[in-house]
Order: sequence, then C-alpha cells, then structure tokens
Amino acid sequence: MKPEFLKTRDALAGAGFSPADAVFEGAISVKDTKTLELLEQLEASGAAVGTLKLVYFTKQMKEATDDDLRVVEIPVGKEQEDAGESEEESTGEA
Repeated sequence: MKPEFLKTRDALAGAGFSPADAVFEGAISVKDTKTLELLEQLEASGAAVGTLKLVYFTKQMKEATDDDLRVVEIPVGKEQEDAGESEEESTGEA
C-alpha cells in the first residue's frame, strides 16, 4: 500500500498537481492497546480527527442479534463543531 501511495502522489506532483493531504477511510480494530496508543499520539499531534466507535452487544455475543447491537461514539481530535466556532469568531460571521 505504501509504495502505491508514494508512486501515485509523486506522479500527481510530477504532472504539476499539488497533493495536499491523504485521508484514510475505513475501519481499524482498536481492541489492542498499541493501536489506541498510536491513535492517541496522532490525536495529540493534530493528525487524527474523527470519531472512535465502540461497538457492543447488550447480550452475550453467542446469543446476540442485530437488535442487540449498540454503538458509543467517542470524539477524537478537535471536534469539527469547535473548528466552525473559531472560524466564526475570526471572521465575525455567524
């Protein structure tokens, strides 16, 4: 994945475009504390913004159905709502 990303980014730059950022969209299991620690480091540096979704069942997994599925959302990084407020403050617009 990394070589393909770098090759594509370099090709865009070589064609006169200006790659500005890359955003991962998908899912990463964070049951492992190493993954949580990495996410926390990315959040602290401002490189991670979004929502961590903790998925759980209200019954034991063996007995659970889709109706027993619940999600708790935990914000990661500076919330977009906060970013919008600071923009309004800086421009004086509401």
